[in-house]
Amino acid sequence: MVIGADPVDDVALLQLSNASNLPTVSLGDPSTAAVGDEVVAVGNALGKGGAPSVSHGHVAGLGRNVDVRDEHGGFEHLRDLIQMDAAISPGDSGGALANMHGQVIGMITAARTPPNRSVSHLGYAISVHTAIRIVDEIRAGHRSSTIILGKPGFLGVEVEDFSAAKAADAGLDVSGGAWVAGVIRGTPASRAGMRAPAVITAVNGGAIDSTAELGPQIYTHRPGDSIIVTWVDRAGTHTATVTLVAGPAV
Repeated sequence: MVIGADPVDDVALLQLSNASNLPTVSLGDPSTAAVGDEVVAVGNALGKGGAPSVSHGHVAGLGRNVDVRDEHGGFEHLRDLIQMDAAISPGDSGGALANMHGQVIGMITAARTPPNRSVSHLGYAISVHTAIRIVDEIRAGHRSSTIILGKPGFLGVEVEDFSAAKAADAGLDVSGGAWVAGVIRGTPASRAGMRAPAVITAVNGGAIDSTAELGPQIYTHRPGDSIIVTWVDRAGTHTATVTLVAGPAV
């Protein structure tokens, strides 16, 4: 059962049923890490399952801040990361970054992958201190703009970054908002009549000026909550009250 999650940092707290005597990791102190330290990245490269993938590298930087594209086409702003040169592939996110004492000092969260390649030697991990802090917030029941408790409310749109050029090409008279590239059939957005391309400009009367602002406005609501959504499409401006359904945990 998902107790809560932080989709930005890819951290979740799970509750397992009928589980006992599970092996656990030892946690290290990432504040003692230094550039050049040897590290091991453990993950699930390319999502193949089976035995974990393991790669060796070094700490290449500390306190890094990066913007990375998420699975919805928007951008996430990640801060205070450990940079490494170990080989990282899609599927490794959520895996451990360990020092040479076998202690986990971070959790893999992002990589800069060259075009047409599946492996990157420029990867990033949040510190284990950050991961544990988020878990403690979830355990304490503290909801925030990034922390979701239980299942979040779900609108049912696939979003990308807004651009004026894209809006002009689509014939949409709008200067900013969350670009809707797709609407999932049978979801609240679909039932409200939203069709792509569109731009969501407000939720509950509050302006949505960018795609990054939409997620937190939705995640703070639970399944069954009603919200007022305003969007612009080729037919003009629309406002509708929608009732959110249960969405994926992250």
